[in-house]
Amino acid sequence: MGAVGLFELLNLTRSIEQFELSAKGAKVFAGGALDFTAVVLTLVREAYVMKYGLPTEQQLRRLSKGLSVPKGVDRVYWYSVYMYAANIAASIYSGITSFIDGYDAIKRGDNDAAFGLFTMGVGFTLMMAGDVIALRGLLLGIQVGSRLGWIGLIIVLVGAVIYYLFVDDEIEAWMKISPWGTDAYGDDNSSSWKTRPDYALQDFAQLTIAPQVHSDNVEKEQDIHTIATERGAITTYEDPTEAYLILTCPTNTVFNFIDVELDVKQRDKKNDEYQNLVLGDSVGQGQNWRQTFWDNVLVTDLSSGQGVRLDVNQYNCAAIFKALNTTRITFRLRVKTYPEGKGASVSTAFEDNKFILPVSKRDEYGELEKPNKWLTTEVNLSLWNYALKEELGLE
Repeated sequence: MGAVGLFELLNLTRSIEQFELSAKGAKVFAGGALDFTAVVLTLVREAYVMKYGLPTEQQLRRLSKGLSVPKGVDRVYWYSVYMYAANIAASIYSGITSFIDGYDAIKRGDNDAAFGLFTMGVGFTLMMAGDVIALRGLLLGIQVGSRLGWIGLIIVLVGAVIYYLFVDDEIEAWMKISPWGTDAYGDDNSSSWKTRPDYALQDFAQLTIAPQVHSDNVEKEQDIHTIATERGAITTYEDPTEAYLILTCPTNTVFNFIDVELDVKQRDKKNDEYQNLVLGDSVGQGQNWRQTFWDNVLVTDLSSGQGVRLDVNQYNCAAIFKALNTTRITFRLRVKTYPEGKGASVSTAFEDNKFILPVSKRDEYGELEKPNKWLTTEVNLSLWNYALKEELGLE
């Protein structure tokens, strides 16, 4: 696999991990799409090379003149062309975004991060040049080798190390570009702070005292038997029949300072609405199965009352499976907090800005990208136990 292909595989993984549905998420999506295309074409091309080998110079000359060659050689040639073209596009995009991000880092006073980003931009440029040379050679029917791709890859990796070691964390960046800091406003989110310091205070609260939610299926270890070596082995997996949800809130959580919703719905039913699991929101049958759930679920206090963990499994959620008539459900936990109480503002000078967390990113005019945002997490749970299915009438 070529130098660009190797790096784009890593870059693709990073793009998937960082993707979110936001204005800036489009940039990550575009980069991820180019990376994915480059990786797929590189893998396909390498598979054909392993099967048919690289074209000889004579075969390349015939291909450049439009003459026939063995079918396998023709595939290697065209997938090589596609691969280099995709790698060039990915390198151009990555280089441009690195230079733009470096410029933004300078504006917010993070010179170390800017140096790392500019270094990466130079590396991507060299990687692009190496692939341009190789592609031009293919199209002209000659074999051309270039070390620019590998040199560029090394420079990109050096720049990435510099960036990740020295980039300011979010609180350091806030201290530099806040209305009380030493540097200019560095991005759209902070450009409105100059006239609205209350936005800066609310964004700082988001970094320091915002609630947190997390959920996942329980990870377990399992013994497996490896036939080839006649030895046992251990593997880990996420058990879909057990899950947990965690809520932590460092601010005051007395009445009127926090809104929490724990909901559940049938997973396979499209457009199915969540049903609130909080007691008191229903009567009769609806109240009964909710009460049964809370009587059985394991609730653990965390951080001296600043957090809570719920452990759910196919057994303590039997009442939910039966009530929703399904063996597959989705839990949703979401939260909002009001650090100064409901209705309170961030600053008495700006009564229109209510002090609510979490708060989303802002545009250059201070408008929130996601007004009335909830902090949300979801996790799936399945009923696998056959005897319990039969008992609940779900088999």
